[in-house]
Amino acid sequence: MGSSHKIALLPSWNDQKFSGTSLGPAYTFPGLQKHKFIDYQPQRDDELIEDLLKNPRERTVVSQQLETSRQDGCSACD
Repeated sequence: MGSSHKIALLPSWNDQKFSGTSLGPAYTFPGLQKHKFIDYQPQRDDELIEDLLKNPRERTVVSQQLETSRQDGCSACD
């Protein structure tokens, strides 16, 4: 991804997308890192992110795995 890319996460609910800034400063990407302890390391994560962006089907599988982890009580996922 490199330093020239900006990361944006668009949470959704019932197929309606929201910008992080509309949800509050804790839900912007820097806010998630600071307030929600999201651990993003470009050297570790960029390749997976690029692959997920190129393959929407795989992105759905990863999203479902994360949701299952949350439901199973994954403390690192909160």
